[in-house]
Amino acid sequence: MKNTSILLLFVLMGLIPMIGCGGSVAKVEGIVLCDGKTIPDALVFFQPEKGKLAKGTTKKDGSFSLTTYRDNDGAVIGRHTIRVAPSDWTLPNCPASLSIEKDLQEVEVVAGENRFEIDVPKRSPREKLMIPGD
Repeated sequence: MKNTSILLLFVLMGLIPMIGCGGSVAKVEGIVLCDGKTIPDALVFFQPEKGKLAKGTTKKDGSFSLTTYRDNDGAVIGRHTIRVAPSDWTLPNCPASLSIEKDLQEVEVVAGENRFEIDVPKRSPREKLMIPGD
């Protein structure tokens, strides 16, 4: 009886980290570009067909890494829709058409390491850059 209880305890301890996760994650990194130039301080979102949203912020060099459950753990494995939005720090003269409402592309996140280059279209002359809080 004692051995069975100990075995059950180890099994439960192994299952606890998986509760609420909703799927395996894989490392996701990349770069965000507009017209061949990097976009700093943009918000990057990977929305899976099923599971939790992954997000990240581009650095000064336009690179990003995604977080779903823990810092830089990546995104849920599977098909994702990518969106890129401005942050409070995105420069007003940024030429990119940044919007949380625009689907930019669909990608497949696979087990292992993933790297994506995201090309954001240029903003039209009539399109205003929408900054959160405006």
